[in-house]
Amino acid sequence: LALARGKSTTPVVHKIGDPPPKKWPSWTKWLQLCYVPRNNWYARPHPLPRLQGWNYWDWTGFWNCYDRKTSRDLRYAHLTSRRSDLLWTINQVRFSAACGRQDGVLSIIMGTVTPYFDTFLVNVNGEGFKPSGRTFGWRLRKGKNRLEMRIRNTSGVVGPVSHVELDYRP
Repeated sequence: LALARGKSTTPVVHKIGDPPPKKWPSWTKWLQLCYVPRNNWYARPHPLPRLQGWNYWDWTGFWNCYDRKTSRDLRYAHLTSRRSDLLWTINQVRFSAACGRQDGVLSIIMGTVTPYFDTFLVNVNGEGFKPSGRTFGWRLRKGKNRLEMRIRNTSGVVGPVSHVELDYRP
């Protein structure tokens, strides 16, 4: 900074509608967060992005994160402000539930970030865990219903249980 000799240390890149850079605190130039869009470095160590971890990250394939306090860096094609893109639910089931085509049936869609993923396991109303595909129809019974979901990897290790409970009154 001593060599800047009066030049601004604020970032040059900003999005339309942001205040001019002269109003940003000087420390904002270090609020850049980029990450490589893969996590299989042990299984496939190459290729590495150009200049990974060096001073200037000029590879355009990085994901660039921003929020309401940081600017979007338009050098990168991939921009995100979703928390789930950074805080992966590794070895866990993320799911969504929606009304099915029939009364009393929920459409369940599961997803996961699991190295060496084998299968999803579901436990409907305490009947025991059984392998399942990514999607299935959960037929509800009258009263209390509970669905538990977890993953299993190819080594047989199971993840923590995700669950949903509801009281069905047709």
